[in-house]
Amino acid sequence: MKIIKLKDTKKRFFHLLRYSLGYILGGAGYFLMLYFLTDYNEFHYVLSAIISFFISIFIAFNISKVFAFEEKWDKNYLTGLFKYALTGGIAAPINLLVLIGLTEWASFHYLVSALIAGLAGFIVKYMGDVLWCFKKV
Repeated sequence: MKIIKLKDTKKRFFHLLRYSLGYILGGAGYFLMLYFLTDYNEFHYVLSAIISFFISIFIAFNISKVFAFEEKWDKNYLTGLFKYALTGGIAAPINLLVLIGLTEWASFHYLVSALIAGLAGFIVKYMGDVLWCFKKV
């Protein structure tokens, strides 16, 4: 059995907090765009969610790259963004299934459903980013 040192646990906890900041700010962009597209432009909430998701990916990637993973913008920027978008693409169906399930079948308000779906997507996305997108944890 591997013993986890307190120092490593503390380091990982603060890393998760820094990563969460990017996810929270990306999530804020997601919710603002979702609300704007759905309520003011009368897009269907699922279409709004898909558009908003990709906007949030761009915001969160840039914050995560610099703040959580302490990487510089370099020639590998587009490759990193592509990988980040792919992990987002893996998390997106989970996000949408939870969103649709809670909104359509459980009769939750679409914004409440989106919050819960975002938490489910966060878990999947973080695991993909740590294991594949970024070099440093």
